[in-house]
Amino acid sequence: MVVHSTSLDKRKQKQLDALIAKEAKEIEKAAAEEATVRYNCREDAETGFDRFVQPQYWLLDHTVEEVEERHYGHRRRPRKDEQPRLERYFRLVIKPGKQQENAIALLRARLSAFVLISNDPRRTALELLREYKEQMSVEQGSASSSSPATSAPCFSSGLTASRCSPTCRPSRSWSTP
Repeated sequence: MVVHSTSLDKRKQKQLDALIAKEAKEIEKAAAEEATVRYNCREDAETGFDRFVQPQYWLLDHTVEEVEERHYGHRRRPRKDEQPRLERYFRLVIKPGKQQENAIALLRARLSAFVLISNDPRRTALELLREYKEQMSVEQGSASSSSPATSAPCFSSGLTASRCSPTCRPSRSWSTP
């Protein structure tokens, strides 16, 4: 039986958030690389955006900027009467926009699904799920009582061991041979 939970546990919610944040960082890194590319015309820059890999969980916003750079024929300070050579080019600026809620909802549904398998054909799916949830609450409640600190043996003498509470202290009298 496949069960779709209405909520994610903390571990899976953290996994989902990390996946979305990772994709946002990848977008920013790829966008920074794309911003260094020079295009000769606006149409080429728009074509560059079409070739940009579309992310799975984000919508992208983009603009095409026209840039003018001044270039002189040498590296030193320009002379007073020297005119610069202007170079015009276009660059593509990409930013992550809104999150794609439908894609995130599909991923959330996939992460919140789990499978219960039983070899008892007499039980209904609801009974199986109810017993599973009760079992999980019992196991979580008994986790504190089965920790090593509460079930560790206490040695009261050199040869005998007994199970007792963690506040039990061993006796101070040691038998000498």
